[in-house]
Amino acid sequence: MIQGDKIALIQLFQNLISNALKFNIDSVKIRIWSEQTNKDYINIYIQDNGIGIAEDKVTDIFLPFQRLNEAQSFEGFGLGLALCQMVIDQHMANISVKSKVNQGSIFCMEFPTNP
Repeated sequence: MIQGDKIALIQLFQNLISNALKFNIDSVKIRIWSEQTNKDYINIYIQDNGIGIAEDKVTDIFLPFQRLNEAQSFEGFGLGLALCQMVIDQHMANISVKSKVNQGSIFCMEFPTNP
């Protein structure tokens, strides 16, 4: 169990799931799971089979107004993942992504269980 701002956490998950749906051109597959890494942290993962993110762009995606070249044909202002980063920071958590172009992404959020 994690504790936090309910509305902010809803926005976090809505943004990540919405991106998984939005940045997909074939049949959408989304997998969400969690694991307790130790007594102090729980990891929550969201995996998709979307268009993926180039390795050299992964560190920039959580900054405001960052749009990927591949994403220019998709709507948006580049604020969704920046908002996710703000929610993560608010909850003293961490977020990271592993991704490959045309193979999808896995977002990992590491939340303290007792902030």
